[in-house]
Amino acid sequence: MSLKETNPNISYISFLDGSYSNILLSDGKAGDKLKTQRKEIKKYLKKNPKNYWLNTVGFKDLFSDLAN
Repeated sequence: MSLKETNPNISYISFLDGSYSNILLSDGKAGDKLKTQRKEIKKYLKKNPKNYWLNTVGFKDLFSDLAN
């Protein structure tokens, strides 16, 4: 997610399947490691708005949209 391109047509997608992705994307209680991971994800997505973090549902939706 920290990768950035000079070409505006290139985006990066980070995909994490399973329950841990849902935990990372939630606002639930967290220990230090999870808080740090959430903070880093948010920081790099804000810094690189053309990059994306997807869980399984988001991944399926993205490719469904691309297929149509």
